[in-house]
Amino acid sequence: LGGIDISPIILLLILFFIRQFLLTTVLSLVV
Repeated sequence: LGGIDISPIILLLILFFIRQFLLTTVLSLVV
């Protein structure tokens, strides 16, 4: 694993997409 500079960005993107996915699923379930 030599992408130390890219790893944090990928982790942030993954967390962002997971958060958006959870928000959309919760909103769809509530509505």
